[in-house]
Amino acid sequence: MDYEEVEDAEPEHPDNITESEWAKRMGKQRERWATAHPMLCQLAVQNAPLQAHLAARRQKQRQQELEELLDLSQQFHACSAQPRAHADGHAEAQPLRQPLQRKGYRDAVYYSMNHRFAIKVPLFYCSCCKVDVEPRPQDVGCWPSTVTVPFIWYDLELMHTYTYLGLRQGLSATGGWLQCDIGGVAADYSCSK
Repeated sequence: MDYEEVEDAEPEHPDNITESEWAKRMGKQRERWATAHPMLCQLAVQNAPLQAHLAARRQKQRQQELEELLDLSQQFHACSAQPRAHADGHAEAQPLRQPLQRKGYRDAVYYSMNHRFAIKVPLFYCSCCKVDVEPRPQDVGCWPSTVTVPFIWYDLELMHTYTYLGLRQGLSATGGWLQCDIGGVAADYSCSK
């Protein structure tokens, strides 16, 4: 049996057929899957080394991208984004002020659909507003695990998928996520629905 002959989705139960006809169709569907299962498993095993290599490469690329975004995130701090004012009243658009001094890092963990890895979140001190500053997960396309000190950063794609699949209960980080409108995609899936 060729791979293409295997139907990939269970058909919906049409109202115009009998239960016995439906049972026959589902029985045939299960037989096709049972016949194809060894071949599908063999292909998965054969392709496992290549898939592992590709996954490791994608993870490394995502980790580098996230590190770059975290390094750039200091530009989003309000004091960094304000133009310098001159005595004559005009504001200088460039360069941005650099009131942030790096204090160090704190550890966190990044989760996405296919990756999990440790990240170093840069910590800064702002000499302008005299406070400690660190990038927020939202600055780099993530959602925090808590509203205080998020040690887990969930990729927004993971959160979109979680919401799409209807898994509304069981993830503590969904607090507030379900009522957000991120990137023009309304995610209003309150638990009361």
